[in-house]
Amino acid sequence: MKLMLAELQDFRKETNRKLDRLEAGQNELKDIMRHHSALTAENLTDIRLEVRGRQRDVEADVNLLFKELESVKRQTNKIDHMFRI
Repeated sequence: MKLMLAELQDFRKETNRKLDRLEAGQNELKDIMRHHSALTAENLTDIRLEVRGRQRDVEADVNLLFKELESVKRQTNKIDHMFRI
C-alpha cells in the first residue's frame, strides 16, 4: 500500500511538472503571438502609408500630364485657328 501511495505521489509530482512546463510553453506562445501581431500591425501601417504616398504621387503626375496636354491642345488650337484664317 505504501508503495502504491509513493508511486501515486511520484506520478502526481511528474504530472504537476508537466503542467507547469505546459503553462510556461503556452505563455511563451502567447508572447510570441503578441510580438508577431505587433510587428504585423506595424508593417501594415507602413505599407498603408507607402501606398498613400504613391497614390498621391500618381495623382500629381496624372494632374500634371492633363495640364500639359491641355496646354498642348491650346497651342494646337491656336495654330489651327491661324491657318484657317
